[in-house]
Amino acid sequence: MTLGGSAGQASPTSGVVVGSGSGLGTGGRAGGGGQGIGGAGGSAGMGGSAGMDGSAGMGGSAGTGFDGGNQGGKGGSGGIGGADAGSTCGAGCTIKVQYENVVTPPEPMTSTVRVRIDIVNAGTKSVALTDITVRYWFTDPGGNGDKLTCYYAEDGCSAIVTKVATVAPARRGADRYLEIGFTAPRILAPGDHSATISLGVQRASSGAPQYDQTDDYSYGANQPSLVDWPKMTAYVGRSLIWGTEP
Repeated sequence: MTLGGSAGQASPTSGVVVGSGSGLGTGGRAGGGGQGIGGAGGSAGMGGSAGMDGSAGMGGSAGTGFDGGNQGGKGGSGGIGGADAGSTCGAGCTIKVQYENVVTPPEPMTSTVRVRIDIVNAGTKSVALTDITVRYWFTDPGGNGDKLTCYYAEDGCSAIVTKVATVAPARRGADRYLEIGFTAPRILAPGDHSATISLGVQRASSGAPQYDQTDDYSYGANQPSLVDWPKMTAYVGRSLIWGTEP
């Protein structure tokens, strides 16, 4: 939206006519100043500040003309869009993933890849559980397809969102990852944790070959209790917050 500038007013002492224009650019567009009578073209207004959450900023105000020119200055250009609020965790945000594998004896060859984790807020800033996703990296060279089962979650399995995605190109120890997300409107305060989440990945069809976990990046044998596990990665928005990708 652009508001037209008002006509210039005569100076009572010098007889010089001063032109002024005002324009407000919204949504990142500059607003043009209205034409002044007798005033020189003023300099362009200052650009607007960046908007929040990725929206465009407001346009700057119009410049003012002096000394007998033809028009007021044009409105400032719109501000640059602000950063996506969900793309970073910010200062004081520390999320870590703990993992355990209670299968005894270990099953390097298995029909079910078992994932038991706890998500811990080890920082000083509260984080919405819905902003967090976690990835377990594994291999399935045969590409036989996978189905997912939730065995337990404190907020209920209906509050867990899972998917298996292909890693292309494949990385050492991973050509797929299991991604875990959340729908429960829950806030993890500093020191709080999600409680144990237990999931399983199985073949989509019966009779398919077993998973070989010996070369799976995120797999750990003989982990009878929860330990910090940097081979699983955690994200807040699109930012990697915990662990190292393969």
